[in-house]
Amino acid sequence: MSDLTLKLAAVALSARRATWEYHQFFPSEWAGGDMNAELRHMVIMRRINGWPRDSGRDPLDMSQLYLLYGVALLTPSTKVVLKQAHRVEKLRDWLTHQLGRYLAGRYGADEGRNRLVEGMRTISLAREALEIQERVGMV
Repeated sequence: MSDLTLKLAAVALSARRATWEYHQFFPSEWAGGDMNAELRHMVIMRRINGWPRDSGRDPLDMSQLYLLYGVALLTPSTKVVLKQAHRVEKLRDWLTHQLGRYLAGRYGADEGRNRLVEGMRTISLAREALEIQERVGMV
């Protein structure tokens, strides 16, 4: 069997929902011995993983998740120069507004606003995680 087949068999996918652990994707010392980078990256990834849930065991709210994905995809890094940036910004702002409306409708105005801010932080954390990976030569 191939290495990938063995790893997938070890996960034992079945009717139950698979749970993935951080170290399955990022084995120890993936950052070349930079333990501070590894620890910060692990903390970031765990926070990102928990964002669209009410608690750690709740199912994902796919509406929140897809709206945030849209906002994230339309939030380019500073390295990207867009030819029609205003059109991208307009669509991103609209999706952010839709996410805010959805969250306010689901959780109330104050809690919805807090969750929107946390979602925007999640995008910043994803960028930080990518920067860590780039810095240690993983990407």
